[in-house]
Amino acid sequence: MTGVASSVTSERTFARVWTWVQALPAPVCVAMLFAVLMIKVGTWVIPNIEMSTRVSQNLHGMPFDDPLAQYIVWNWLGPAIAHLVHATTVTRYIALHYVFLAVAFFGYLAVLLQRCRRDARDAHFAALLFFCMPVAASVWYWVGMDALTFGTMAALVLSRKRPIASLLLAIALGMNHFEQGLVAFVLLLVASTLAQRSGEALAATPRWCLLVLSGIVAGKVLLIAWFTVNALMPHDRTTWTGAYLPILVRCWVTHPDAIVYSILGVGWIVAAMAWSRIPRLRSALVVPLVMAIALTVVVGDETRVAALVVFPMMHFILIENPSVHQIATQHERGVLTIAFVVVPWIWCWGGIPQSSAFGYDVAFIRDLVTGVNHIGTGAAAYLAPFVLPH
Repeated sequence: MTGVASSVTSERTFARVWTWVQALPAPVCVAMLFAVLMIKVGTWVIPNIEMSTRVSQNLHGMPFDDPLAQYIVWNWLGPAIAHLVHATTVTRYIALHYVFLAVAFFGYLAVLLQRCRRDARDAHFAALLFFCMPVAASVWYWVGMDALTFGTMAALVLSRKRPIASLLLAIALGMNHFEQGLVAFVLLLVASTLAQRSGEALAATPRWCLLVLSGIVAGKVLLIAWFTVNALMPHDRTTWTGAYLPILVRCWVTHPDAIVYSILGVGWIVAAMAWSRIPRLRSALVVPLVMAIALTVVVGDETRVAALVVFPMMHFILIENPSVHQIATQHERGVLTIAFVVVPWIWCWGGIPQSSAFGYDVAFIRDLVTGVNHIGTGAAAYLAPFVLPH
């Protein structure tokens, strides 16, 4: 009886936690979740930010002689926008991408919360589910090209009922990061097809996924045309991957457990709930996740890539899925809240779990105030918070 009473007390405690969260105004709830995210993760810039800045300074030329560096030119949209608004110094380029990210991140949350309120779903729970997805942290951890990649993906998943807007956004995604966009919506296509066959159709239909994929391919074709006209066809990521494939595989086998966990983080709790309680969703959830895990074997920044490519799928399967909202009890939502706050965040690069950049954020502010630089400049500063792959 003591065990039963203790269990009931624990459930009531976690339920009270969620009741308290739910009573908060939505903007306050989002602000608190974001504050926790920043303390756990911090924010820094992607180490190759200077390379992207060099692309923005001359869209008609090739800034890199090394074929293994030329893949960065294919992330063309961000540098092109920076060129148009004259944000072609490193400082301005970084500032522009922080603006991109802030607009995309909080714009996505604003629309998500508004839709949940309209459809009588728990907006606070939807926000919590998003913050539990590693993509919410990863885009702040390495600010750079991912700002636009995430932004176009977020806009796409919110515009599925507008085919013209979806097509245009998909073209933009193809011009910013073709590979990640293609994989992300292939995974969503697989999930949508399997869910439809199982009788648990997602809001994203296979037909819409194919429309998006056609737009992504069109974006790549436009880039090829641009490079052809300017006689500067760069080597792409297949060249880089081929050169480093043995190293990538060796890095993956050093910490496969951490890499697999980092794909969803505490979001695995919700995925497990959906798998156990919504049987018709199992294949749609498991098969694409296995595909995403396989992808991490051949990339260097495992968590970053996986978090982005599973985001559209997780939006429709977990974050905005009414069935998932229905199965989660009050005390389970409280448990998820506590887990988000206390469970350490893991982000893998080259198979190595990285630490939070928050301490370096504090140090950066201290250096600005005191006028004394302890972090360094250039590449040393961009790499300061990270343990380099080896």
